[in-house]
Amino acid sequence: MNRRVPIILALLAYGAAATAAGFKEGYTVAYGDLNGDTNIDLFVKSPRKIVPIALDDLSVPIAVPGDVPDFVLLNTGSRTFNVAPALTSAQLATARQWPVAKNLDLYYRDIDLNGAVDMEIEGLTPLVPQAFNQIIFASPTRGQLPPKAAAKNTKFQRYHEQVFGWMRDPNYFEINAPWKIKSVEPPQRWWYGSIADPTNVVLMNRWVNDCRASYPGYTCAISMAQPPPPCNRTVTATDDQGNPIGTTNDNICSKPVHVIIYLPGGIVLEKDYSKYDPDARETVDIVIRLSASCPYFNDTDQDRLRRIEEQIYQYTVMAGAAYANMANSENHAPFPGDELFNPFDKTFHHYDVHTRICSMDRPNCNLQVVRDIAHRNFSAPHYQLRPEFTNIPGPHTMAYITLPYLYKFPSSYTWEAGWVTQRMVASGRWSSAIQNVTESGHISYPGTISRFVEQRGDELAVFTHGIGINRTRCALTEASRPWELLIAAGNDAEGPKQFNQLSVQMRRWWVVNYDPVSPDYVPYSVQPTAIPGQNNAKASTLTF
Repeated sequence: MNRRVPIILALLAYGAAATAAGFKEGYTVAYGDLNGDTNIDLFVKSPRKIVPIALDDLSVPIAVPGDVPDFVLLNTGSRTFNVAPALTSAQLATARQWPVAKNLDLYYRDIDLNGAVDMEIEGLTPLVPQAFNQIIFASPTRGQLPPKAAAKNTKFQRYHEQVFGWMRDPNYFEINAPWKIKSVEPPQRWWYGSIADPTNVVLMNRWVNDCRASYPGYTCAISMAQPPPPCNRTVTATDDQGNPIGTTNDNICSKPVHVIIYLPGGIVLEKDYSKYDPDARETVDIVIRLSASCPYFNDTDQDRLRRIEEQIYQYTVMAGAAYANMANSENHAPFPGDELFNPFDKTFHHYDVHTRICSMDRPNCNLQVVRDIAHRNFSAPHYQLRPEFTNIPGPHTMAYITLPYLYKFPSSYTWEAGWVTQRMVASGRWSSAIQNVTESGHISYPGTISRFVEQRGDELAVFTHGIGINRTRCALTEASRPWELLIAAGNDAEGPKQFNQLSVQMRRWWVVNYDPVSPDYVPYSVQPTAIPGQNNAKASTLTF
């Protein structure tokens, strides 16, 4: 009998018995140049799982690849990637020699809801300058190459930046709209800065305000006209947030937007709302209309309503619902409170994140230090992810978030997500876990985020379990479902990344304070501070 036949049949049976198709934990990404165009390509390698196959009287271990086979993402040279056709054996041999990219973050969830788990590749910029983060869509058919890759482009960034900016402050669009010159450009004017991205409203507004503060006797505004000569200048280059990244020679005339200094009087200014993303503005307008029927409460009534909502949510409204798992979560014993949330609600969200803290062969890598000290300083995302010791039970705590594409930058965690109340699990499987219970004023309510320090193999890790129903504004009305779905999608996509970064900061804090000679030690001074789009220019010296 040909022994290949039962092996093939066994592998087919194994594949048929598996659950969801697509990506799973364990994929790695290496980098090199496959086609010789000098651009960095990415090799995505499938994990191999050892499966015992019964063959006659023997059990033969077989290495089974993941549902998505090895493939290469070809760099287009314009910040995006395409899935390469099936690789030849020679190309596979070459790509398998490439070094593994150690600082990328891979996240798995079914983004297009076709039953196959997709993969997000985050943190590409340090490896591939100015590259957008990527979404790799998996085929629902096992063994097939991904049908496409999509870039989280500038449109993606600006839309989320502005919608979440409005969520935080209803006056966002008015406050951040930059002043532009409405009248004819006068002959006397001076250059202050140039911006490469004509949609970067936040940077425009920031630089106009900086310019006015630096030159109080003059008028500063946005202009799309050619800046005053010379075009080639020695400038301070900045990233898209305006953080300086070095001095260089640049052609400012190649930039589409400029901050110009004018003499006082003689020019007419107006707010420029056209720089905002039109879909972001329309989303906000729709949400405002959906919320128009919400009742108005004075401050006293709002405070009382919050307490009533919290009591009802905790003990009545959500009680008795079944417990389930989502694509970016795992099967585990329920945490206290999980039974309150209905997993069949369209806005139900659930994510689980594991982040390594330390190896137990290192000094001070024990529960007394990691759980009782380090974890208590990083139980919730405080302002700029700074450590703040948690008293249990404690008072209301403000939780902070950042824009979706800035989750790896601790200094950007300045957006108020809303209040949480913290409590500690006293008994059972998750004893000593700290739970953050969202209050009714939180962006995503109701829900809990539980963080538990546990031993995984020979390491200590933080397990973050987020679960809840997304409710905002017209909290429980059917008319607000589109808005609630948007919040749910954001929670499901960004929650795991942001809490992973909180745990990364916890690990760094533990190393600095308890094991500074650790091989994991990374001084804060060498952490990245830039994001895609490091091509803005600002005057390093300005003379009239």
